[in-house]
Amino acid sequence: MTEKKVSKKPHEGGASRQGGGWFESLSDMKKDLVCAGFMLLVVYVLFWQVIYSNMDLAATEGDFVATHNWVNALNHIKETEGIDALWMPYLYGGMPVASSLLFPNAEWVNWIETSIKFLASILFAGSDAHYFLLHVFLSGLFMYMLARSLKLPHLGALLAGFVFMLNPYAIGLGASFHWSKLAVFSY
Repeated sequence: MTEKKVSKKPHEGGASRQGGGWFESLSDMKKDLVCAGFMLLVVYVLFWQVIYSNMDLAATEGDFVATHNWVNALNHIKETEGIDALWMPYLYGGMPVASSLLFPNAEWVNWIETSIKFLASILFAGSDAHYFLLHVFLSGLFMYMLARSLKLPHLGALLAGFVFMLNPYAIGLGASFHWSKLAVFSY
């Protein structure tokens, strides 16, 4: 017996494979860009007060106040001695300033970090918390990219990016002014 081959036309029987919605009709690169844009939009929505009203993200006690005192001490050293301090004598029994890249006088050491801060200030409208917000976004973006490299579908990778980006530990680093920890966390 011979079998007949029956060809179905797209409108006959069953659902069409092309009807996956607008997102499924995009190329992989466009899907990645849409997901990255959506993550950036979520950062803007969740932190709009921080971005546009320059609301203070950090607490007014503890590490936040101590950091301002350290910056004041570094500025005092610069004013009295006329040089950028390479060592902070008042912190932890002495701590290197230039290699830690934490303080404003260290920008000349690392031009890549300075460039990242400049781009972040443009992206987040000059907000005082632009460094923090950029690294919240980057943590989600990099997790998305990792999940995509592990062959997860776009929406699954987007969920992984959101979970990593919005975890309480990462967001809490902003309130305690540990933004360099968030940078390491996101990279």
